[in-house]
Amino acid sequence: MHKSYMKWWVLLAAALPAVLTPAVELALNRSTERTDPAALLGGLFLLTALAIVVWIIFRPGLKTIGLAVGSPGAWTISLGYVLAVNSGLLLLAWTAGEVQFASTEMQEMFRTIGVIFTMTFLVVLLTEEGYFRGVLWGACDRCELGPAQTYWTTSFAFAAWHIYLPFVEPEFAIATWQIPIYLVNVILISFAWGWLRLATGSLWLCCFVHAVWNALVYSVFGAGVATGFSNIESVWIFGPERGCLGIIANGAALWLLSRLVRSPSNNHRREIISTGDA
Repeated sequence: MHKSYMKWWVLLAAALPAVLTPAVELALNRSTERTDPAALLGGLFLLTALAIVVWIIFRPGLKTIGLAVGSPGAWTISLGYVLAVNSGLLLLAWTAGEVQFASTEMQEMFRTIGVIFTMTFLVVLLTEEGYFRGVLWGACDRCELGPAQTYWTTSFAFAAWHIYLPFVEPEFAIATWQIPIYLVNVILISFAWGWLRLATGSLWLCCFVHAVWNALVYSVFGAGVATGFSNIESVWIFGPERGCLGIIANGAALWLLSRLVRSPSNNHRREIISTGDA
């Protein structure tokens, strides 16, 4: 296949999940009160099927899909980033008198964090991260898009894939006026995790960060209309994914990560800035 045509095909591969996933979930869901497990799994593992198709078409190499570990320093900074954003927003909520932890539920909270972490790591490796920052990333590299274009393409594709959640899955339903807050946070998070993939070349690190993030956010802050173990009512203010202060925290985190986590061989930051200004 000619390189110019391959680039159009890879852009199609980036856009398709945002369209096909909600269509699959709506077709399979039989409940209006909660997401049917079959619909949820169908939507998620559609990404696995797409990954297989993209792999067959583009044949990305194992290295280009992110099968690298990355440096210990990058892992330490990445873990610190997730902990800092979540603990910082939790501290602000506690200072404002919003946090109401029940001491009897602390053990259950830590158990839930462990379960969500383990499940998320395994699932996103086969679905979200495995597709967007794995096979799709490798396909972009195979089409010679370049590091900056690959970063922008996969990050926007990952963010676009999450748009359907508050509209389709009852568990993620939020007030309409809060959806823009959620979407801005998703974009910032997507570009932060994309940066980690760009700078370290590690899909494993992205899966780890994704798993820690989900474990803390969904356990402590909740999802949709749920408040989580902290019982913070004003999640639209303090939430890492659904809050206005989350936008500030995630924006600051992206800025810091772009300076603290660097590729030893490429000045990716300069390339991305020049691409964004074009």
